[in-house]
Amino acid sequence: WGGPQTIHTTFTKDGIRQEEWIFEDWEDAATVRHRYLYFEEGILVGGWYQGSRERDARNLPSSKPRPRSES
Repeated sequence: WGGPQTIHTTFTKDGIRQEEWIFEDWEDAATVRHRYLYFEEGILVGGWYQGSRERDARNLPSSKPRPRSES
């Protein structure tokens, strides 16, 4: 996949580091597919694939998870 296009980092109220890595796969000049990987403390905890009506169904959630916000 190469390197991620974007990395979002958050911390829980308990100080756990959470990251969302976003990868872009351009099909053509107008169509992009996205792959998301989710990490907690450097350990992969989930992922999501979006685009072209395809989805990798290997133990992925039915909706895109969001990193927990600080509260």
